[in-house]
Parts: sequence; structure tokens; C-alpha cells
Amino acid sequence: FPVTIASTWALAEAIVWQEDEKIWCQGMEEEMDTHKFYPILGQLRYQYQIGLKLIQAVKSGSSLEELAKAFPQMLTKNLQKYYGALPKFSENYFTKACSLLFDYELEAKISVCSLKLLWVKLLVSLKSLEKK
Repeated sequence: FPVTIASTWALAEAIVWQEDEKIWCQGMEEEMDTHKFYPILGQLRYQYQIGLKLIQAVKSGSSLEELAKAFPQMLTKNLQKYYGALPKFSENYFTKACSLLFDYELEAKISVCSLKLLWVKLLVSLKSLEKK
């Protein structure tokens, strides 16, 4: 499972939206170095922030059509997929995940722990977050 831009995107989606167990498991086995770890953290952060913005907009009454106007850069099929998945998640899920990402990125920068170990710990922590 070599990490490419396309596969980091798929991995981030699988982790955040908890939609593809196979990709998630492959991600657990991924070797990590600084050239892979930080880009994947960026993809994860983007996905969690999008989820947080979407769930806040839906809570305030925005329709799918209004979301499409608010997120013009997002592909329609992705917006529809994320919008459809939102009922499975709480705002707290996205907020806690963003906080975890910050913590693990900081730990990666100041720790002597291997990035592989941090990666696996991060995935376990993200997987254990309560969705609702």
C-alpha cells in the first residue's frame, strides 16, 4: 500500500468517515516516516475540519443545496457522501479528532518515539472515538 496523494486521500476518508475497513487496516500496516506522516495528518485534519463545518451547518438548518453553495470547491459526489454520513456522527466526534491530531503532531515533533508507533496509537485513538 504505497502512499500516494490519491491513497492518502482514500485513507483519510476511510478513517474520518469510517467507511472502508479494508483501507483502514492497510493504513495500520503502513510504514511511516516524516514524508508520509505529516501529509497524512494534513489530509486527516482537512477531512475532520470539513466534517465539523458540515455538521455545524446542518445543525443550524442548512440544506444540501445551501451546503453546495457554501462549499463550491467540493465535488458534488463527495458533498453528498459526507452529508449522507453526518447522521452517524456528533460534532464532538470531529472536535475531539481535531484535538487528537494536534496532540499527536506535537508529540511527533518533540518525542523520540517512532512515527510508526505514533501512527498506530493515533489510529487506535481515532477509531475509539465515540461517533455519536
